[in-house]
Amino acid sequence: NRLTKTFLLMLFDYLTLTFSFLASLSIRSNSIFIPTEETMILVILAPLLSLPIFFSFGLYFSMTRYTGYQSIRIIILGVSIYTILWFLVILSVGIIDQPYDFLIINWLLSICLFGASRIIIRWLLQSTEGIRKKVLIYGAGSAGVQLKSAIEYNPAYKVIGFLDDDPKVHGLHIENIKVHSPKKLEKLINKKGVNQVLIAMPSIKNSEKYNLLQSLKEYAIEIKSLPDINDIVEGRISINDLKKIKITDLLGRAPRKPDSNLISKDIS
Repeated sequence: NRLTKTFLLMLFDYLTLTFSFLASLSIRSNSIFIPTEETMILVILAPLLSLPIFFSFGLYFSMTRYTGYQSIRIIILGVSIYTILWFLVILSVGIIDQPYDFLIINWLLSICLFGASRIIIRWLLQSTEGIRKKVLIYGAGSAGVQLKSAIEYNPAYKVIGFLDDDPKVHGLHIENIKVHSPKKLEKLINKKGVNQVLIAMPSIKNSEKYNLLQSLKEYAIEIKSLPDINDIVEGRISINDLKKIKITDLLGRAPRKPDSNLISKDIS
């Protein structure tokens, strides 16, 4: 249950900070730090200062499987306040003479350990979610980036990369996802096992979409297109609203309504 998970996470954070403190002292002295009985009591009790800080910042109310920028920001802020309090305690007790370099080492090491642990936990949780469809997003513009963010935590999809016609963006990364040339699609399908291509170009003309679909139809993959970008921005759609390609998408022009007068005369 949630209470048990929170307790285990707090215990893990406490042990992490205790290790970070001892490791920082060892790095500072360039040797393994052996604490005295008095020092050990302080090492055991002082990390308890961090738990109320992290709790008040809401770190334990966020779901670890969805760790992102906001969680890392809270970690940096919480560790900074905790380190300053640590510094004041150590300075007042006098365990370390002028512990300024220790302050920096402990701050950096604590942030690295905290951030890495959250990312590893997130990776482990997502890796046990079963088989996910491997998809490529066609379009490395704003619509493609929003689509990637929308499906990032969806257990049914895994974004393998972006495709884009602009050679200037080939080889670049968007949020750690590489942008590829459409010419590499077959290679990506064979090497990465891509199942779907999601077209994230809602403002594309019908003639351009027709040419794009003609170039994709030779591959054994499912193709879906993104609805109007305004629907995404205003929150009216989700990943489940991705549309399958329709016959009208293959026209190469806007669909025309039938002339009812002409049809009625022909039928008569």
